[in-house]
Amino acid sequence: MSKPAPFSNKRLESLAKLPVAVKITGFASPATGYEAHGLSIDEMVGMGAPHIYLWKLDSEALSGLSIYPDDLLVVNRGAKPCDGAIAVIIVDEDHRICQIAGRAPNFTFWIEPVAGQREAIESTESISLWGIVERVVRDLRVFA
Repeated sequence: MSKPAPFSNKRLESLAKLPVAVKITGFASPATGYEAHGLSIDEMVGMGAPHIYLWKLDSEALSGLSIYPDDLLVVNRGAKPCDGAIAVIIVDEDHRICQIAGRAPNFTFWIEPVAGQREAIESTESISLWGIVERVVRDLRVFA
């Protein structure tokens, strides 16, 4: 269903290329407390950590929850599951995206392809949790 983004192997290399913070060598201006630094998605989501992955979604399983194909998911493999969380699970050796319901250890897994129409995920073998989705990154540009 989904796969890791092709650039997730280069996380540590990209962090090494980030600019070093500016060091003040003289009298600091009083306005430096209001100085805005560059926006870094890597710093915001914790890229470079071994438990953070980017996944490109190619399923409409959660379109009812406004998570669409081509959205980029930031998945934390170390996060604890909880009721209402969005997760990547392995069902019969296939990765799937779903919503978790219930309390541990009796979780149920749901998809919602259309708003208000929940469907339980069935398994013939086993279901195991792969990671919890912490953020969804969406390209909002309109292409003509």
